[in-house]
Amino acid sequence: MGFEESRAQIAVKRTDGLHGALEWLEQNQDKSLEEISTASPAASGGVNEPEGEESSSKPDDGAKSLICNECGKKFRDQSQAEFHASKTQHVDFAESTDEIAPLTEEERKARLDQLRQKLAEKRGGQSEQDKLDQKRNE
Repeated sequence: MGFEESRAQIAVKRTDGLHGALEWLEQNQDKSLEEISTASPAASGGVNEPEGEESSSKPDDGAKSLICNECGKKFRDQSQAEFHASKTQHVDFAESTDEIAPLTEEERKARLDQLRQKLAEKRGGQSEQDKLDQKRNE
């Protein structure tokens, strides 16, 4: 959408969820970054918390991951979802409350071995293709 990263981060901190953050960004698009960062959340259109309650006392029901609605793949953060979108041309993503657990050391080693094997196969296929191309060019 073209929002500055710093504005987007402030919007996410001051609202609850993607929809609220987008509305907040639209409401505050004419204000300078200094005005936004120094203003209180209530003064700049943020979510008002009831008196006596702090955000840390509420259960964290926010999005913990993103999911591609086109293929069902889950992502830990937005950068992974953006990479997926650039490679697959998928554009339909949603927030998910499912938390993706980090890989254990054994899972990480197994995944790394799989990737190395896949890379070796790809390089082997590429070198064979290069040899065929050289023969054709001679």
